[in-house]
Amino acid sequence: MPDLSLQLDRLQQLLTQAVHQQEQNKASRDAEFIVWHDRLLSTLISVFGQDSRQTKRIAELTFTYRRKLRIAGIDYSDADREVREARFKRDLTITIGLLRNYMDELQLEQQHVRAVPTGPRAVLPLAQLHPVVQQAATKLFQNGHYREAILNTYIALDNAVRDKAQLPATYHGTKLMEQAFAPANPLLRIAASADEQQGFMTLFRGAMLAIRNPKAHSLGGTTDPQRALEWLSFASVLLRNLDEAEVVQTQSSKP
Repeated sequence: MPDLSLQLDRLQQLLTQAVHQQEQNKASRDAEFIVWHDRLLSTLISVFGQDSRQTKRIAELTFTYRRKLRIAGIDYSDADREVREARFKRDLTITIGLLRNYMDELQLEQQHVRAVPTGPRAVLPLAQLHPVVQQAATKLFQNGHYREAILNTYIALDNAVRDKAQLPATYHGTKLMEQAFAPANPLLRIAASADEQQGFMTLFRGAMLAIRNPKAHSLGGTTDPQRALEWLSFASVLLRNLDEAEVVQTQSSKP
């Protein structure tokens, strides 16, 4: 995709020319209008794509209006000239409004791109997190796939708990966390106090129920890199605690 600043400049030029067409009361058969209209469609295709809603919306407008034709004092204009003139003015007004909307969209996209770190800056925040998070999420995070980065990380957390607790693959999600961190008879002990152990179990269980769940519609951070980083940081905290957890017993050694 071309540079966003260049796209905005091109649309601004088209908008300025559209306002000029309106002020000069141009018609669809005027050479200046024809040149502008051809440039309008080619620019929209270049910026948004031929099958984009932006291009299709303006391509639907007809702009069918020719000036009143009078030869030797005789009016040769068609009977619908005034209707066509009104439609032409309406379509031109719609186009001006759409161009302004498209520029607003590009400006928002430009602000978002500027807010998202790239290159070494994009890797740096994840470099401070647990190695499991880095392995699961770095490439996806760099490419802006924040939801996938979050889900991959929490799946990796699920796998890490199961591996440390030495539970079979049939254990996953909330069932796994309840078995591994059960306050009364844990496989993995994080805290000496049963209440604290219960609290950690609830944190791990909640992460599976609310975040790892691929159907979690309320998961924030799918477009905001900062929010995504915060979800990844939470997983990192859980993984650090998992590293420090004491293996009390395995499933096979339980009475």
